[in-house]
Amino acid sequence: MIVFTPNPVNVAPGGTVTWTNTDTGTSHTVTSGKPDNSTGNIVAAVFDSSLLPAGKTFSHTFTAADVGTINYFCQVHPWMAGQVSWGQLVQLQAIIQRFQNLVQLLQ
Repeated sequence: MIVFTPNPVNVAPGGTVTWTNTDTGTSHTVTSGKPDNSTGNIVAAVFDSSLLPAGKTFSHTFTAADVGTINYFCQVHPWMAGQVSWGQLVQLQAIIQRFQNLVQLLQ
């Protein structure tokens, strides 16, 4: 099965995610949104790689406008889907991880 890995991706504020098409002979897209017409879904509102041939990369730097969880998918293969978590959620996850590490040290 063709998938995005890793999934989900966590990125710090101002961070860049780079996707690489490691599939051989098949083009894909990395397109923000969902492959359906759900409420509030605007395809390609945040990023869109266009067709990405095998071996090529696409990068997106996440800005203040991108805070939260951003869904993305391949327009050629709409079952290929992923998520990028950015901003406050990622910071909260980092704080929780540090807290869990501290608790382990104290035990």
